[in-house]
Amino acid sequence: MGIVKSSNRQVVKSSSRQIVDGVPVFSFEQLEVYQLARHLSGRLAKLAKLPPGDERFRLKSQIETAKLSLTSAIAEGHGRYTYKDRKHYCYEARGSLQELVDDINER
Repeated sequence: MGIVKSSNRQVVKSSSRQIVDGVPVFSFEQLEVYQLARHLSGRLAKLAKLPPGDERFRLKSQIETAKLSLTSAIAEGHGRYTYKDRKHYCYEARGSLQELVDDINER
């Protein structure tokens, strides 16, 4: 663990988190929502193998796109500086998931 002084801020760095001005800042990978999205992503990969024939190809493509979009939006939102931006990317992730539910319901 090391201490880095940056202008008026004190940043303590460790392998899993930073402490900026006494407040712990975690990596997006430690977010519970991200971990749940990764778990869901694995389950979606199994789901993609279920539909028969031509439907499998289309649905698999849609599942792959949605599961990548879901975790990517959470990670990107975590990297934003304002609450408004973070919230926007959470909405993007939720939208990807709802789009996938609609795609699955159509089959």
